[in-house]
Amino acid sequence: MSARRPLRRVASLREPVTSFLASKKITTVADVLVLNILELLDLGIAYDEATHLIDACTKAVAPEPQTVLEMLEERKRFLPTTLPTLDRNLAGGLPIGMITEVAGPSGCGKTQFCMMMTSVAAVGVNGHEPGGVLYLDTEGSFSNKRLVAMASQRFPVQLATNEALVDMSKRIQVITTKTSAELLRVLETLDVRIVEMKARLVILDSAASLLRKEYQGNQQERRDVLAREATLLKRWAQTYAIPVLVTNQVTTRFDDNQGGDAFVTAALGNTWAHSVNTRLTVNFAPSDALRFLSVIKSPLVASSSIAYRITDQGLVEDDAPVPAELTRAQTATAVRIEARHRTRQQDGSRGTSAQVHRSVLSAQIN
Repeated sequence: MSARRPLRRVASLREPVTSFLASKKITTVADVLVLNILELLDLGIAYDEATHLIDACTKAVAPEPQTVLEMLEERKRFLPTTLPTLDRNLAGGLPIGMITEVAGPSGCGKTQFCMMMTSVAAVGVNGHEPGGVLYLDTEGSFSNKRLVAMASQRFPVQLATNEALVDMSKRIQVITTKTSAELLRVLETLDVRIVEMKARLVILDSAASLLRKEYQGNQQERRDVLAREATLLKRWAQTYAIPVLVTNQVTTRFDDNQGGDAFVTAALGNTWAHSVNTRLTVNFAPSDALRFLSVIKSPLVASSSIAYRITDQGLVEDDAPVPAELTRAQTATAVRIEARHRTRQQDGSRGTSAQVHRSVLSAQIN
């Protein structure tokens, strides 16, 4: 639990006490924990009340002890994706209490996957009760019409009436942010919305867009903001035992240790990569309508891939075979393709970044 948690939301504290402290400009758990018992007594708080205050604030920020068995049982909880093979590959679906990232080039269905998961959580499937969804949209790509149409097609029985559609829609709260500072402010108080909405899923679409636009020349500041965002997302996922789903863009890089070869990898670098528990990647296929989704990082399962199509009801699995090259590439930390011969000119130059990026993506799927 965050030390920034307001005292009024610490359940065991009485309202007269929190109001009195607020009059002294002591409003958060952190404000209390920097004071000792004597300083609290000097404020006019009774000894028993002061000791209870310190104890309650300490418990609010200290995680409860767990046995190994309890931790293993927690890891068995998942939010199903309703894609049968992917759910089997993920041991049940999106892991609860963790961050799952979907990374890939534009047009592969990252936002479609997010809207599909929004409908899954809001409708409730496989024994899961319908729950709230907090959808943080940083790109303006969320479409309420697409979501309702998709959900109606995917869950025709559960959403057979207008009343059922309205009830589902009320469980979904979309928060549009246009700057990194605005996104941070939303994340810092997201726990309030999680409780109010009885959220079963938090989605951030996307993690990269604002940072890549705002911090192109200040890498250290970008890393600091990114680390803060990741910390908050992990905190709320673990505190409220819900999955967090985040989309990420991809970028082309050159590996000078491997002869300058180009490779495509998820954006935002190592700071973000270490914060993600499960990483999924989506890629184009030779067929215009076909895509590939791969599990390339997970603390729970091995690497795997499926083929899928984007339809009126969202993502639907396809039984098309997955290329062996893609399967082999899953064991690497990034998909490295020797695309130098496709992009470099005869004088040894690399070509433009756009040329390299297109060539590497093409090499991945051919």
